[in-house]
Amino acid sequence: MLENVSWGVFLKLLGIILTCYYGVVVFRYFRSDISGFLLKGKRMGLLGNQGKNRAKSKRSSIDKLYAMLDEIDPELIANAETKAELIQLLRQKVRHYGLPDSNTARKILLNHLLLVAKTAQVDLGEEELLVLFNT
Repeated sequence: MLENVSWGVFLKLLGIILTCYYGVVVFRYFRSDISGFLLKGKRMGLLGNQGKNRAKSKRSSIDKLYAMLDEIDPELIANAETKAELIQLLRQKVRHYGLPDSNTARKILLNHLLLVAKTAQVDLGEEELLVLFNT
């Protein structure tokens, strides 16, 4: 029976099996990376369908939020010796990037700041951060 299977058929079948196997492995272990990549492409595609000025401002607002979140990390908090100094550093970052327009983005930023402060064991409350947003 194996004499009837040519090398070409064998290699095609082997290629299909390996492709399926690695597809399952990549999907199972890298699902979040794949979905992030696909969603990023869809988001950019959806923004491209809107008016140019609106899409550009939306994209820049989101990019500013991402950039601000990247720069506000435990290292920034470690550089501050006092709570007042930390609030001053955060105020500088907010002035540099500007506050997000939507309340959802502000809530994301607030939660991120609270988590970073908590991991760095800094006693920083939500009220103090809300004051930071209002100035």
